[in-house]
Amino acid sequence: MTQRVTYRRRHSYNTKSNKVKVVKTPGGKLVVQYRKKSASGPKCGDCGISIQGIPHLRPQQYKQLSKRQKTVARAYGGSRCGGCVKQRVVRAFLIEEQKTVARAYGGSMLLDEEGAGDPLLHAATAPASTDALATVFWRLDVKTPGGKLVVQYRKKSASGPKCGDCGISIQGIPHLRPQEYKQLSKRQKTVARAYGGSRCGGCVKQR
Repeated sequence: MTQRVTYRRRHSYNTKSNKVKVVKTPGGKLVVQYRKKSASGPKCGDCGISIQGIPHLRPQQYKQLSKRQKTVARAYGGSRCGGCVKQRVVRAFLIEEQKTVARAYGGSMLLDEEGAGDPLLHAATAPASTDALATVFWRLDVKTPGGKLVVQYRKKSASGPKCGDCGISIQGIPHLRPQEYKQLSKRQKTVARAYGGSRCGGCVKQR
């Protein structure tokens, strides 16, 4: 006949905190051993996956740790995973670029407070004539080493100022984006000759 085992504590209900395992002692007797709850660890607030680099402990044990042991060294270290932090940085950068393009178009492109103007969400569906990302970034489908296809945005190269007559690039002026030109002085945006910032040397000579 199988030996009967009983709880060793006064709690007699089969709850999550009262899980047991039957083991045999060296003397051949069956006894119960209480099993602790498994700690799941902190989860990312956006995607819900476990955050790497933080130990998985019970809430009471977290109170005994220092702040350095309960977080990782990055923005949102203890509440968001690395992938979600990267997505937030890219989204903030693209929104600022979109606002810059909207100002260049005279405010015709407006962003609402609910995020309908989020570049990461409507970049693939917005019309080409009003898409701010199309004027600043290339949208590329890149295959990762793990075989997963992801979308990457790469900044377009700046063409620089062109000659108003022949259309070739004007030598001596740096090739920058329009927003970066606003931060330069007038001396850096032109060359020391007549029509320096708008016509090339050959066209000036013909004039």
